[in-house]
Amino acid sequence: MSETPQQAARRLAAGAMRDGFKPQALHEYTDAGGLPLHWRIRLKNPDTGDKWIRPMKLNGEGYSLGEPDYPEGKPLYGLRELAARPDDSVMVCEGEWCADALAKIGTLATTSGAADSAGKTDWGALAGRRVTIWPDNDEAGRRYADAVAAALRALGCTVFIIDVAALNLPPKGDAVDWLMTH
Repeated sequence: MSETPQQAARRLAAGAMRDGFKPQALHEYTDAGGLPLHWRIRLKNPDTGDKWIRPMKLNGEGYSLGEPDYPEGKPLYGLRELAARPDDSVMVCEGEWCADALAKIGTLATTSGAADSAGKTDWGALAGRRVTIWPDNDEAGRRYADAVAAALRALGCTVFIIDVAALNLPPKGDAVDWLMTH
């Protein structure tokens, strides 16, 4: 295969880029050993603020949009780092963009993806850990935090949820927004 994941992402997002969206990130999901499993392409329109986020996978002939089938649940983002640091506390946030921002300041962070992804995820890598959930400042973020907390408590985790209202975040504000101002 001659196409890299970055080249494939640009090809698959070409229509959105023609519509004014700009590439922000290509998030790679791996197994615990670091083997790539799938990617999420992230673009943002600088004029409207709209996001274009799509999963990308290898399909046997190359790259295509979509996620692989995960019968046991979708893997967590940053699974390699989670496996390498099995005794560390973990921050769970909504989305890879936030997880990457937290990782840049040294926090072990992960996500299941978007707000509706918690119930489709294999949370087993976090079993028994101390976990803090940083939800986005909106109703979807609250639902995500509650769903993640329930899944993690069932795995024997000690769970804390950040009170995002106390952080004075704007509506829909997230960890990235807070880090940019602090």
